[in-house]
Amino acid sequence: MALAQQPMTTRRADWIWRQRPPLPPPLITLVTYRRPEEERNRFVYFRKTLTLPARPTGSAFHVSADGRYQLWVNGQRVGRGPSRCDPAEQSYDTYELTPYLREGPNLIAVLAHTYGRAMSWYQPPRYEHAALLGLGGLFVQGDIHLADGSTARVDTDASWRYLEGDAWERQTPVGGVGFSEVYDASREPVGWQSNLALDESGWGPAAVLREVNDPYAPPIIPFPRMVPRQIAQLVEGWRVPARLHRIAEVVESAESRSLAARLADEPLRPLEQCQVSGPPQAQAELVVRTAPGRAVALVWDFGEIVPGRPCFELTAAAGTIIDVAYSERVKDDRVETHEAAFDFFAQNVDRFIAREGRQQWERFEWTGARYLQLTVRQASGPVTLHTVGLNTVAYPVEPRGAFTCSDPLLQRIWTAGQATLHRCMSDGYMDCPQREQRQFVGDAYVSALLNSVTFANHELTAQLLRQVAQSQRPDGMTHMATTADTAEGQLGPISDYCLYWMMSVREYVRDTGDVALAEELFPAVEKALGWFIKRLDSDGLLSDVPHWIFVDWATVDRRGQSTVLNAQFHHTLETSAELAELTGAHRQAHAWRQLADRVKAALNTLLWDEARGVYVDSRLGGSRGRRVSQHSNAMCVAYGLAPRERWTRILDYVMDPQRVKLTSTGMFLMMLQGVPPFDEERDVALAQPFFMHHVHRALVKAGRFEQLLANIRERWGVMVERGPTLWELWQPIGSECHAWAGTPTYDLSRELLGVTPLKDGFSQVRIAPRLVDLEWLRGRYPTPRGELEVSLERRQGQLHLEVKAPPSVTVELVPPEGTTSVTLNGQPVR
Repeated sequence: MALAQQPMTTRRADWIWRQRPPLPPPLITLVTYRRPEEERNRFVYFRKTLTLPARPTGSAFHVSADGRYQLWVNGQRVGRGPSRCDPAEQSYDTYELTPYLREGPNLIAVLAHTYGRAMSWYQPPRYEHAALLGLGGLFVQGDIHLADGSTARVDTDASWRYLEGDAWERQTPVGGVGFSEVYDASREPVGWQSNLALDESGWGPAAVLREVNDPYAPPIIPFPRMVPRQIAQLVEGWRVPARLHRIAEVVESAESRSLAARLADEPLRPLEQCQVSGPPQAQAELVVRTAPGRAVALVWDFGEIVPGRPCFELTAAAGTIIDVAYSERVKDDRVETHEAAFDFFAQNVDRFIAREGRQQWERFEWTGARYLQLTVRQASGPVTLHTVGLNTVAYPVEPRGAFTCSDPLLQRIWTAGQATLHRCMSDGYMDCPQREQRQFVGDAYVSALLNSVTFANHELTAQLLRQVAQSQRPDGMTHMATTADTAEGQLGPISDYCLYWMMSVREYVRDTGDVALAEELFPAVEKALGWFIKRLDSDGLLSDVPHWIFVDWATVDRRGQSTVLNAQFHHTLETSAELAELTGAHRQAHAWRQLADRVKAALNTLLWDEARGVYVDSRLGGSRGRRVSQHSNAMCVAYGLAPRERWTRILDYVMDPQRVKLTSTGMFLMMLQGVPPFDEERDVALAQPFFMHHVHRALVKAGRFEQLLANIRERWGVMVERGPTLWELWQPIGSECHAWAGTPTYDLSRELLGVTPLKDGFSQVRIAPRLVDLEWLRGRYPTPRGELEVSLERRQGQLHLEVKAPPSVTVELVPPEGTTSVTLNGQPVR
């Protein structure tokens, strides 16, 4: 049982790890170095026994690890962690273990995994003397309260016993969701989590991570700052497949191939020499018999993409091999062992090697999958598969927002956006549950907005905003993802994602009224804006901005003076000026507004193409480019740069279906199918799902709600025909569960229900619903003060509006023209 956000009153415990060979003596300097590779993909078991004179009356255990851990008490798994965090602000979890403890002997057991490198969700600690310590560590500090008023302490120190987990092969490839797991069950110390009488003769005393080679240096304490977990514990469940998709036989290919390549190259064929008995149902017990040189492949379909840990229970002979593959898609009935667009790193494969008898396996890291394939190899006897499924993982939120309407397609799209978001919420806003699980800052901008209209649980958003600030470099730029391996990679930051972070701070305060967080982050906002301001050229525009200018998975001209980047910078200046006003920095607010006006004037002078009635994407070397995109023009309309008299020409041009063209870029360049040739004199680059958020803001700004709904139906209708989650791209070649595509859910709740906060925190709102071409719509919009309920319907040619609002919310009603009756909290409004 986890206790959220409970701080340690006093820190006592040591960080411990395995005993490592001593460092060689220093040669030139006073110190010698450990290399992270020493701890690459290393698992370590820890045990601590204690005897209690009586059942405890209460307890508080604080647990953390340099990597990830699983915690057991007397054989029951009670938690996993820690949540992703900046190592300078190391997160720890707090557990109430009283229900698991008993009078007499007790066993605390922990499996810790360290990576020896940065991962999608993890950065190695940046100690002042990082090279002295290497990586890896476990921290437990426990207080057990007894009825006589005494307290028993359970702290990590040298009295804990450890054993290196050599059941896992360490030199395996890194995929998007961790290392491929190659696990030999015969090497597991069976009963290590539960057996108090386990033979510990092979176990050693844990090493305390404090001493260094220099006897005159003060002791180094890993993670000098530790903070309580800022978000809720994830919840787990059990999910069985919807159906058994395929039973097949394969001719085994060369073992020398990589596991991913081997599985990808083994075509499925009907059973010939192998046998599978049992009813062909998803949840049925199956008995598998292989033949020399032949294996059995079983492919299950969960019906939708599900975040979780693949797991199974089986009875098998020692040495039986089960290769495990999991993916969003199948190809030729086989599970994709790489995501198609990312062959170079997303290897969705593991291997389990059985010991004799009945046993269970569960993947240490979780992933996201619709399909699960088990390939049974080299079985010297029958293999009985008792259960196969996913131990699901989810962030614990309840649906607070809701939307229904007379169009079933729009209803399905709204629900798909909510479902996609939930599958992309764990210990951060993930881009997707399978390929990466990175918390990209631009992706999270849309995710946080979706959260505000669906779940309205803002813990993840607050954590995101703080973690981006923690990633800030001395020059003011922030990392593209937090906390993640991108901080140490070759790509560098994404400059426009830094702008999204500042935009997200303003949206968070608008939704929550939490000015305190704005005050906390304002110095970092000021520093980040300073990075951009230094890059203004003599024309008053950002020009040749370094790092990756992402914008979207579409071919937008980002060179020189980029329209879309300058428009986003202008919007960020304006929203940051609002933050400055909220925090009392009035002089800074005035300066940023003046600067925003200068950017606006320069952009309208230099990047407007009067002949075509649109903004071009860029200006390079004093000459306007010719390429035109929805991106540049949507930003200018949506965020107040384009004069109103230009809106009609702009939107008619960039929404013209005869001009709009699908383009490709980046890793998807060779994969998009049917990409037409692009004529820079007449065509318009189509926004992909991520940037379509801003296109929709432009349509709303111009009052083009019919066009908004038409675009949603056309673009997103294809997605929901395929499944209940939304795609990264307009074609299903990237992730098929990507929350940045959930903009229609936000649109339908925010724009059709017509809810706009007039004051931060929703103390005052405007409700101006729009029926457009619908017969009726109903929805629930969550706020910090309670839910707003809106119902608008056309009955016998007359419009009827009903609104319910919490008593602490002041409502300004703007009924559609011609509304016959209006009620607020059941009372007629004239």
